[in-house]
Amino acid sequence: MNTLTQINKKKFSVVDTSDRQTEIVILDPTVPDSHHIIQGIKPETATYILESQTDAIEQITTILDRHQDIAALHIISHGAPSHIQLGNTQLNNQTLPHYSQQIQKWRNSLTADAAIIIYGCNV
Repeated sequence: MNTLTQINKKKFSVVDTSDRQTEIVILDPTVPDSHHIIQGIKPETATYILESQTDAIEQITTILDRHQDIAALHIISHGAPSHIQLGNTQLNNQTLPHYSQQIQKWRNSLTADAAIIIYGCNV
C-alpha cells in the first residue's frame, strides 16, 4: 500500500504522524469541496485523505494502528440509504461481515468511550 497522506491544515502537506492527537478525520478523496472541508478542521486534529484506489477499511486500520487514545474518529464519506462509500470501498449489510475483524481492531486505538462519527448524505 502506498503511503497515506496526513494533511497539515495550514500548509496542505504531508506531516509527521508522531503527534498525539485525540481526534482523527478520515476524508474520502471523492467528496466534493474537500479542500473547504479541510480548512474547517481544527488544526490539532490528525487529518487523512484516503487513496481512492486502495481498500478504505484497510487504510483506516493502518492509520489507527499509528495512534492511541483517540476520543473521536470522524469519517467523511459519500452515502446512500443502507451504505456508505469510501473511495472504492462500499460498506453495507453484505460487505460489513468481510470487514468485521479489521473494524473490531479499531477499538485498540480508541478510548473506551470514543465516538465514531460518519458524515455522508443519506446514511
